[in-house]
Amino acid sequence: MIKPGNPDPAQLQALLQRDPKQPEIWLTLARIQARQGSPGEAERSLRQALKFDESFDIARLELAQLLVRNGFPGPGIVQAQHLLERNPANVEAWLIAGDAFSRNFQPSEAAMAYSRARGIAPDHEGAAYAQARLMLEQNQSKPAKAIVSQYLKVGSALGQHWWHLYARAQLDLQGPVTAKAVLDKALVAFPKSDTLQALAAKVRYQLGDGDWVQTLLAAAQNKNAHEGMVLTAAAALRGGGRVDAAQSLVEYKLHQIKKTLTDGAGRGLWLELADCYLCQGDFASGLKAAKMAQTLGSNPFPAPSRQLIDALLSLGQADEALPLIRQLRHLLPKENRWLAAEATALRALGENAGEQLFDTQRLVWVKDMPGDMWRSIQHALDEELECLHNRAGPLLDQSLRGGTQTSLSLLQSTAPAIVRLLRYFLSSVDEYRAQLTPSESHPFDQQLTGEPLLVGCWSVKLPSGGFHVNHLHSQGTLSSAFYVKVPSSIDAAHSQPHDRSGYLALGAPRFPVPGVGSTHWVQPRPGRLVLFPSWFWHGTVPFVDEQSRLSVAFDAIFR
Repeated sequence: MIKPGNPDPAQLQALLQRDPKQPEIWLTLARIQARQGSPGEAERSLRQALKFDESFDIARLELAQLLVRNGFPGPGIVQAQHLLERNPANVEAWLIAGDAFSRNFQPSEAAMAYSRARGIAPDHEGAAYAQARLMLEQNQSKPAKAIVSQYLKVGSALGQHWWHLYARAQLDLQGPVTAKAVLDKALVAFPKSDTLQALAAKVRYQLGDGDWVQTLLAAAQNKNAHEGMVLTAAAALRGGGRVDAAQSLVEYKLHQIKKTLTDGAGRGLWLELADCYLCQGDFASGLKAAKMAQTLGSNPFPAPSRQLIDALLSLGQADEALPLIRQLRHLLPKENRWLAAEATALRALGENAGEQLFDTQRLVWVKDMPGDMWRSIQHALDEELECLHNRAGPLLDQSLRGGTQTSLSLLQSTAPAIVRLLRYFLSSVDEYRAQLTPSESHPFDQQLTGEPLLVGCWSVKLPSGGFHVNHLHSQGTLSSAFYVKVPSSIDAAHSQPHDRSGYLALGAPRFPVPGVGSTHWVQPRPGRLVLFPSWFWHGTVPFVDEQSRLSVAFDAIFR
């Protein structure tokens, strides 16, 4: 007999061994496995449920949601289509199809799915929210605001989320001053909303409001603040360079709950504390905190955390980190972070396989735009980007240190110079793939099949002293840097071989690892495009000059 309320997974598995043809029990087991952080096992259980009952729509819907949530939108679309073939009026299936299309970088199809959901159920608040959110992601702030405005009312089930979208729309349309006024009003009604508090911190930071730290701390140090609020606040503080404040906040919360640590409680806090130590270069303490996190949680065998891997690598323990990284590579073979970690560990161990993975000579490509084309768009491109940066401000959650980054994607721009530049980017991606010497054994080459698609494009303006910390891109397959304006000191640096100020540097990870550093540098020049795998660690060397450096970057995938 199954225990009501909190069934035992071992009991469920014993029942299924005796009689596996019980789809309801497979579904119950899958839900427990998902809660315990075992999505692979949950997927297998859901597929077993469907094996014994193909018409079990609840199991199929949860399978689609699980696939999309864990980075497999293509298979998620297939499951949603099965549901819609059985019932074209299934609103939840249209919504999960929309989410899957969105994550599969198919915004037109996602918009269609959300529109169909709203057509079937005009009063479905979740469908309206999904449609408005997608519009914001596509720079369609005015129609998004029109939808959101209908739901800014007391009693809405998604109240705080609607205010969050409304503030984002106002930020895009009217700037940070108006967005701050909206957020101040929203936080009176929803003071415990971590998403609203995080956005408010970003807006205050962008406005140069020196009180952003104290305002965020006041919300997170409240005795009733939940763990999610503390984690959101700590991450924002770290992003704004206030690691000390982030660490103090997390330690305060851990002290507060230490007598009530229960199943899963505190794991996120210990991981955040590990991040604080890593940012301060205290890798031994970071390792202790990351190991503590591994002992908490409902899953008895949790996957190794990013913080644990980073701490081991920075402490020179690549031999211990490598098997953990390979475990993660097996679970998430397409995850850029773990491919980069494997290359880093192998390089630290002096293995040739590491240099073969991080093959800059083969995989980094530098191309200068033809002179006639560059001269024809240079002035207009410069003017258009400068206008965008005049509305931009410093961002909390970027690798950028100093300077500004455009918040709206350039992919939806209608400015002629930017449209021509985007076409040039796509043709260059095709050219990169065509000229690449193929390697059947390299995991990157296996990702270059299908149609190239730009999935993100933005501009960065760096002043004197500005730079990017070493980082990688989690979203793309191929990443880039295109230089529009370059200070004269950088442009002339080729005459001084030892001065790489302002250069793009590839190879050094976010946190220092013994024996692993930058091994490849590219000098910026106006009209120069650099392409490289998205999982390559890269950053910029700070420079000193009265002029700013203006660039554009994009990520591309192949589908």
